[in-house]
Amino acid sequence: MVKAIIFDLEGTLAETESLHFKAHKRALADFNIKITEEDYIKEGAYKKSGDFYLKMSKKYNKGLAEANIGKIKEAKKKYYIDLLNDVKLYPGVPELLNDLRQNYQIAIDSICYDQRNNY
Repeated sequence: MVKAIIFDLEGTLAETESLHFKAHKRALADFNIKITEEDYIKEGAYKKSGDFYLKMSKKYNKGLAEANIGKIKEAKKKYYIDLLNDVKLYPGVPELLNDLRQNYQIAIDSICYDQRNNY
């Protein structure tokens, strides 16, 4: 018998992909690489960020040194954390969780980078 349900937060209960895009965009802009949403959708979403950064550097002729990949990743992480206050739950999620918790224990997991994942 099922007694508990565990949900993933990012992309399951809440729309976070737009926040990832904004964070990548800001981090790359710090290195004068201006990406579009199309760049992110085609080349960045769900792929290794280091490969994405190098690909965008090449596309926009910016000559990004591989040594800067770690700096961009850290900047992206910081920008993403800053944007977490803008997380929006998908429609119907609060009602679903309230209904389910009448009969089940509910847990929400998150890959958020710091202690702000206390939704």
